[in-house]
Amino acid sequence: MRCDIRTIRLVMLAATLGGIFWVSAGDLNPPAGPVESTMLPLNQVEARTPISSLPFTIDQGGSYFLTGSLTGVSGSNGITVTAGDVTLDLNGFSLIGVPGSLDGIHVPGTIFNLTVRNGGVSFWKEDGVDAANALSSVIENVRSFGNLGTGLKIGASSTIRNSGGPNGGDGISTGDGCSITDCTANGSSGNGIVAGPHNRVANCTANFNGLIGIQVGTGSIVSSCTAAENFGDGISMRLSVGCTVTGCTAVNNGGVGIRTGSAGAVVNCTAVDNISDGIRTGDASTVVNSTSQSNGNDGIRAGVSSTILGCAVRINDSLGITVGGGSTITACTANSNVSKGILGFGTTVTSCTANGNGGLGIDCNLAVGNTAFNNDNIDINANSLFNNDCDNCSQP
Repeated sequence: MRCDIRTIRLVMLAATLGGIFWVSAGDLNPPAGPVESTMLPLNQVEARTPISSLPFTIDQGGSYFLTGSLTGVSGSNGITVTAGDVTLDLNGFSLIGVPGSLDGIHVPGTIFNLTVRNGGVSFWKEDGVDAANALSSVIENVRSFGNLGTGLKIGASSTIRNSGGPNGGDGISTGDGCSITDCTANGSSGNGIVAGPHNRVANCTANFNGLIGIQVGTGSIVSSCTAAENFGDGISMRLSVGCTVTGCTAVNNGGVGIRTGSAGAVVNCTAVDNISDGIRTGDASTVVNSTSQSNGNDGIRAGVSSTILGCAVRINDSLGITVGGGSTITACTANSNVSKGILGFGTTVTSCTANGNGGLGIDCNLAVGNTAFNNDNIDINANSLFNNDCDNCSQP
């Protein structure tokens, strides 16, 4: 009986497996004709809408992609976006303008959550991407080249990263509260980067622009950026309040290397070979651990009630360091400048070194613990002198 039961089970298993194999095998005599794909089209799998010609209007949220590089039409924008919650993937291709065409991508009214990525916008009569009305949006990995207006514009609370290029106007322009990171804004006829108030600009390069390299609004932070060979200032926020520039380099610009307004801070920066001042700040500002060398005017110029700490200035064509009244200059070095090394009326200068300058080494109100030698005529001139080391100190 036990053998019979075992035999029955084996027979049942064989029948079951045979049925599975038979079902899996398919039709042994398929119908005539070509074999058709059973795969769904890409737009059904990814729920994306293809864009294969211009002009094109996106009036519903969703995901869109280019099927190839597309050429615009005179008198029209390339792609117009009137809906929010849109992702536009350029898919490695470009939107290419023609004479008389308008913006490559245009946002006519306020929308939220637009993302444009992965491609190029070139040769449009106006802007490459005019998304100034797009808030809380993103532009990433987009090349802008040869547009007559601004290359890339975006609205408040937005992000531009790993993008940029040379254009006829400004390279990049943002609204309030934006982030601009890892961008290259070189060779535009206008400014390289124009950022609104409360922006963060980091790890960017702005060289060879026709105006200012990087310009930001009130309360902004510029960090780890380079601005070189611009016709105007390298990094500028002259009319902005409370800005910080940290870890930046400004070289051979046609104006000031690094310029801030009042209550600004310049920290760990370098300014070399600029036509005007190397570093210039407004009132109540701070310059810390920065170097300014071989500039066409002053090395560091700051307004009243400012603090200069741990800085080095040398071989500048006018003053090394000059500040307004009520300021302090501490632990700085000012050597071999054409005019005075350190100048500050109503200022306290402490623990500084000023050697080999073409004018006075140190000229201030209170000089404490400084070293000054080999300056023209007088090494230190101060109303009060304490514990200074110099060959020729003067107390009027």
